[in-house]
Amino acid sequence: MESLQIQGENNCATVERLCKRLKDRVLEINREYKKPFQTPYTRIEPETKNYLIFLPERIQPTRQDISTLRENALKAEFILNNLKLAEVLWTRLVIYDLDEALESLLRIRQKLQQPGFNLTSSLSSQSAQNSSVKQSESAKDTSSKSSSQILTETLPGNIKLEMVKIPAGSFTMGSDEYDDEKPKHQVKLQEFYLGKYPVTQEQYESVMGNNPSNFQDNPKNPVEQVSWEDAQEFCQKLNQLTGKKYRLPTEAEWEYACRAGTQTRYYFGDDQSLLKEYAWYGDNSGDSFLDTIKMWDADPNWENYYKKLMDNNCKTHPVGEKKLNNWGLYDMSGNVWEWCEDPWHDSYANKPENIKNNGNTIWSSSDISFRVLRGGSWNNNSRNCRSANRNRNNADVRNNNIGFRLAVSAF
Repeated sequence: MESLQIQGENNCATVERLCKRLKDRVLEINREYKKPFQTPYTRIEPETKNYLIFLPERIQPTRQDISTLRENALKAEFILNNLKLAEVLWTRLVIYDLDEALESLLRIRQKLQQPGFNLTSSLSSQSAQNSSVKQSESAKDTSSKSSSQILTETLPGNIKLEMVKIPAGSFTMGSDEYDDEKPKHQVKLQEFYLGKYPVTQEQYESVMGNNPSNFQDNPKNPVEQVSWEDAQEFCQKLNQLTGKKYRLPTEAEWEYACRAGTQTRYYFGDDQSLLKEYAWYGDNSGDSFLDTIKMWDADPNWENYYKKLMDNNCKTHPVGEKKLNNWGLYDMSGNVWEWCEDPWHDSYANKPENIKNNGNTIWSSSDISFRVLRGGSWNNNSRNCRSANRNRNNADVRNNNIGFRLAVSAF
């Protein structure tokens, strides 16, 4: 009870901090009353409840507590496929973010009503791995395994490629901020799979036999220095290995998956100060923090801007180190620009109705020299990392801030 009275940053608002406080306090009491030495321990099952916020009416959790609980709720739903746990965690978030929590609870309950939806009963990663091994051993094709949400492909060298199922639906594409993002319009899509991460250097090398990247300090860094044409060749060779039809996402598929049910500037909201928690970009990809918007506005010269980034050792980072979006995708902002299948259009003004009604279809053009890039990169400012932001480059261009992410149809 004493521990539950503590307020402020050292409070015991989460299971993890209460357990630590109890262990420390027992030792303090033993020393104070000269009792025999004890080694108290606690056990939390499942481990995902480590960060569960309890007694919210008595203890005010920190902002980080709420953020961590939200991340665990998303992980339970989209990574572990444990909807019952996700429901418990989102219920605890209702008091802090009513709109998102209620929307998530409605989504989860709709899933629970779907016949045959596979719930994962165990939350430990070891149990999940054991289950996957058993499934793959009993399957005729042991090169890949799939669940209701994740498709995992085994590449040469036992390198894993994870694809997340993106649900069918519709969304508002574009924004009112820049001309090339206008007009906002509704797009419908069928379900498809999208890479959980951008293609990494080890994945690229396992298929192509080489690594063209500039930043080779970690094999899990996203591959860069790849053109749109290189990405097409990668897909062709991967399809020969797997018998599937991997490809680049359409621009509509990319933005739909990036937004993951949101209509805000970023897939985590409108507050750009939170971008550092979700993306590697110009401000945080180097040795010290930079304000790249101020840098650019003060001196809009690309050579000078780039030199300051290089002097700060800005670069790509291993995928999956930042927070995921609502659909379990990482690095949708920053790290590397990602090629899309579509040729470039200056705006959405002349987008045909049949493309709006099927965003899984490429919006073709007579001019195919430029291809669409999305997501921003390690050397861009926060404006370029918005969900609606668009970029382009020649299909044969290679750059140390350009990579790609895979898609494959589920229909």
